Amino acid sequence: MEENPEKESKKDITFDAILFSTNFTNFNAMKIIKQFFMSADCSDVNNIDEYNVNFVHKLIIDNKKDIDCKISYFEVSPMKKGVKIRETDCFIIFLDLEYKDSLSELNKILKNLQNLSKNDQSLYVVNFYTEENLIIKKITEENIRVLLDRFGFSNYEIYKMNMTNPDEIIKTFDKITLETLKTKDLPDLENFDEGEHRSESLCIIN
Repeated sequence: MEENPEKESKKDITFDAILFSTNFTNFNAMKIIKQFFMSADCSDVNNIDEYNVNFVHKLIIDNKKDIDCKISYFEVSPMKKGVKIRETDCFIIFLDLEYKDSLSELNKILKNLQNLSKNDQSLYVVNFYTEENLIIKKITEENIRVLLDRFGFSNYEIYKMNMTNPDEIIKTFDKITLETLKTKDLPDLENFDEGEHRSESLCIIN
């Protein structure tokens, strides 16, 4: 039987992100990922260790098309020194809007990335909360942008996510993934319209 050249040449669709959290002790990134797993269409989940997970996630492009994306997340822990940061598609910072030290922790993360000359890399800041009335007033999007500008970040997006809303969690994760995949000029996404998208329920940091 002859091989199908088109099938043989088709490459896997992959997405790789390095994660940070401004409240690592109580709400680290991997805890948030687990919330995502509870509702999203994922398979082949491989928990390499407490900071690294790989899995396949089905992304719905429109009503007629979906794609399987191989996703890898690696979380940088502030508790571990000398962590190597590999090449990645983007950075994601989960910012706890209910944690009083979030702006201070964000400052530390951005400073480290700037020191590594990573401030031109795609960056997503996901502001999350559990209860609207517990959001700390001083943690505003304006103050977050001030920090991003101070450290020379220009290629960034800021999202807000309710941790008690599974659909919102999936939508946020999928939007980040699709936005990043669009920069790779993939044939599967050449006609992608964000309005049609729906979600399915070596440097050293010291």
